[in-house]
Amino acid sequence: MSSCNCSDAFSSGCGCGMAMTFNNDWFMTPILFNRWAPSNPGEVVGSMIAILFIAIIFRICTVSLGYMRLSVLRSMLVAFTAGLGYLAMLIAMTYIGWYFATVIVGIFVGDLIANNMFDNGDKSNSVKGEEENCCGC
Repeated sequence: MSSCNCSDAFSSGCGCGMAMTFNNDWFMTPILFNRWAPSNPGEVVGSMIAILFIAIIFRICTVSLGYMRLSVLRSMLVAFTAGLGYLAMLIAMTYIGWYFATVIVGIFVGDLIANNMFDNGDKSNSVKGEEENCCGC
């Protein structure tokens, strides 16, 4: 029986470290909690929808931070956004290609939604509250 520690987890003979390569081994792999481990293709699709919503909400919250003025509400939104960001990071760190791609697509869709919600060409909603012209004057 060989012993394995963190220093040799990436050596070729050690089997105790997590593989840091993308894979498609989604069967019974926990996503964020032990109970959230898809066991069939339908559960994987449902999980991908949930991951998509997490990433979309994360991106919308991130963009909306630039439009918040009240410090207490803004601070709460910062904490909430940070939590969602860490959840998205942990999902991506499962190294399951489909989940990683879903996080990226969710951030993309969230950015499209946020830009349509907050940037409708009216600069009066900006944090600075003033229009900037093309030369920065």
